[in-house]
Amino acid sequence: MIEVPALKIQQHDVVLLVTALPLGELRKHAEVDYYRPDNTEGYQRPLVDRRLADIGKFVTEQNGILPTSVLVCVRDEDPAPPRFVPDGRVGEFAQNGTLEIPDGSVLWLVDGQHRHFGVNRAYERGAAELANFAFPVTVMMGVDRFAEMKHFSTINTQQRKMPTDIVDRHMVMRAQHEGLNMITAGKGGEKDYQRAKSTRITDALNEKPGPWHHQIQIPGVEGRDRGLFRQHGMVASLESIYRDTLLAALTEDEVAELLARYWRALAVAWPEAFEEPGSY
Repeated sequence: MIEVPALKIQQHDVVLLVTALPLGELRKHAEVDYYRPDNTEGYQRPLVDRRLADIGKFVTEQNGILPTSVLVCVRDEDPAPPRFVPDGRVGEFAQNGTLEIPDGSVLWLVDGQHRHFGVNRAYERGAAELANFAFPVTVMMGVDRFAEMKHFSTINTQQRKMPTDIVDRHMVMRAQHEGLNMITAGKGGEKDYQRAKSTRITDALNEKPGPWHHQIQIPGVEGRDRGLFRQHGMVASLESIYRDTLLAALTEDEVAELLARYWRALAVAWPEAFEEPGSY
């Protein structure tokens, strides 16, 4: 177990603990919930190797600092969750105390994965002094996986731009949890719901026999750099479905099957274009 000083604050109904952890401790507990075919409720994008290398050089060769707080979550179901032990108040808005993190506790990295893993990679490649590199850390206590994903999505869409392929996946997860309520959830709700449907149709098209079989690039899938078309390009191209009364009334499986037949017919009519897509 590690014990570190922490400050407890609350924003709306979310409890936040502000502290600092050295890399040597953070790397024992930090995990990332990546989107993968075998983890479809994961919400994090894959790591970008170039960014890891850049951060490693920044902190080792340029004595760079990373002052922005890493955001981690403690999920409700964690069998060995960290515990905050209060020790007096700080004004009217915060509590001082100690954060106890037991061995085996998982801190789910919501924001800051490239910072953490960039420093960690430099450490593993020989920069032993980085074991004591201190990260400002904000711990979000007692949330579930879906709430964690929503916070990640908010941070990365409203505070900085996020890859559109990952946003597609967030829409699918929202639709699974919220259903038709998503349509009335505020500005853009109906469009977000349609985007979730288009993503599921894209997934179905990617699995059906035909020119698009395993040729649509899905984030988090090995070989992402291969394939004829990016996921979001296909998702965006399906927006016209919802302007057509007949197509809009069909199920997602029915739309996917119609599209698969359409593209199979095109492949028969123009085989050269599908044998050498780079030339067409």
